[in-house]
Formats: sequence, C-alpha cells, structure tokens
Amino acid sequence: MTGLDKILSKIAQQSQIKCDEIDNQAKREAQALWEDAVQKATNEAQSIVDEAQAKADAIIKSAKNAADSAYKKECLKAKNDIINDVIAASYEKLITLPDKDYFDVILSLCISNAQNGCGIMHLCKADLKRMPKNFEQTLSQMLEDSKSIKISGIAADIPNGFILSYGDVEINCTFHAIFDGLHDELKDAVCPILFS
Repeated sequence: MTGLDKILSKIAQQSQIKCDEIDNQAKREAQALWEDAVQKATNEAQSIVDEAQAKADAIIKSAKNAADSAYKKECLKAKNDIINDVIAASYEKLITLPDKDYFDVILSLCISNAQNGCGIMHLCKADLKRMPKNFEQTLSQMLEDSKSIKISGIAADIPNGFILSYGDVEINCTFHAIFDGLHDELKDAVCPILFS
C-alpha cells in the first residue's frame, strides 16, 4: 500500500467514523423527536378523551335532570288529575243525592248564606219539582228572626243549587260556583288524604 493509499484509507476511516457519528446523532435526535411526538400525541389524546368524557357526563347529567323533571311533572299532573277526579266525583255525588239529602244540603247552604232582611231563593226547574212540600216552612223556622227567605216559583236558569237575591244583590250558591270557589281549598284537603 502506497502512501497515497494509506492517506485515502485513513480519510475513508475517519469519514466513516464521522458518518457513523452523524448517523447515530441523527438516530438519537429522531428517537427523541419520536418520543416527544408520541408523548404530545398521548397527552393530546388524553385531553380529548377527558374533554369528551366531561361533555358526555354533562349530557348525561342534563338528560337525567330533564328526565327527573319530566317524571316529577308527570307525577304532579297525575296527582292533580286524581284530585280533580275526586273533586268531580264529589260534585257528581252531591248533585245526585236523594231528594231529602239534597235539600238538607240546600237548607244548610241557605242558612249559612242568608243575609238580614227578606231574600228570594231561586231554584232550577228540576229542583222546584222535587222540593219537599214543607221546605220553605222548615227554612223559615231555622232562620234567625232578622232573616227571611221566600222561594221563587219561577225557575232559574241554573243547573243546581240556588241563587239568593236581596234586591240587586245576588249570592250564587250553585254547586258549580261553590266548587269553583273552593277548588284550591278542596285540593288542599283531598291531597293529604290521597297521598299520605
């Protein structure tokens, strides 16, 4: 081997060593970049998963709250329907009482709503026909001395109950008006009985 060949061989060796160093350095840098990219991707993926989980949890919570609200609303509606049905059934029972019991209710209502002076009781056509014969006399006996009520022979355009009139003043004692006026109180009274 000549001197030139030795120099060339030495340059080749040094060149190979330098290439190997550069290659190794590049591999290390590539590996570091790869590991950094993997770590960033893993962190980003975890962040996306966490964010998606939080959104899913919020959606589930919102759906559960909506379902709970809808359930409570339906329960309240059902309770109201039941209460209204009970009140309606009570109304039906009242207006279909036997004549004696029906007019006992009329008598009691009339006494509690009678005013001082002379009033006129207006009944519907059906009630005028089924009114007990001594009803007006019984009513007069039960009223205080300062109160008197005469029963009009002309039928009023009402379904049941009666209207008391004192000149221009009328007291609506139809059962429908009474039930409407006491609806909230009736609901409050019926609710604990049904749902306790």
